[in-house]
Amino acid sequence: MTVSRCLGQALQIAAKPRREWSELIDKIQTVCPHSDCTKSNCQEVCRDWLRMQWRIQVRGEMRGKHG
Repeated sequence: MTVSRCLGQALQIAAKPRREWSELIDKIQTVCPHSDCTKSNCQEVCRDWLRMQWRIQVRGEMRGKHG
């Protein structure tokens, strides 16, 4: 199993305002509840994915303001 099921949590967080992300990420389980997952730390996976999304959004906003 891939980590795609774990990223469902990250997608839910990404739908929220970015100022709430940190608090919501801290609430993600650190141990994956899926026994067939290829990763063992959902929080780490989601945090990394959201960090990338944060950068993409900020860069898009900067381009929109300066473009």
